[in-house]
Amino acid sequence: MPEELFVIVVLSIVSMTVLSIVKMVLRYRREREQLRRGASEGVPLSELEAVVRRAVAGAIAPLAERIEQLEPVRRLPPAGVEGEVSGADVPEGPHEAPVRPVR
Repeated sequence: MPEELFVIVVLSIVSMTVLSIVKMVLRYRREREQLRRGASEGVPLSELEAVVRRAVAGAIAPLAERIEQLEPVRRLPPAGVEGEVSGADVPEGPHEAPVRPVR
């Protein structure tokens, strides 16, 4: 009887091992197929590009406004030219210093 019991235990262990391996292989294939399908069902490239364009435009808008404010300051006469420089056409903000003549 102990030999029969030993054979039953060994067969049980072998069959459970084979079943576990088959189950793991099937799960791996199913997950791999889901990932493959999931990648194709994602956000289209055109939609992603549109989102990035909107984000960049929103981030650049304050900088563009600031450049427009500073454009008149950029049009100062060259450094070697004598004369008075006025900053009257440039709006002064809390962080801007008045424009001084260049000598």
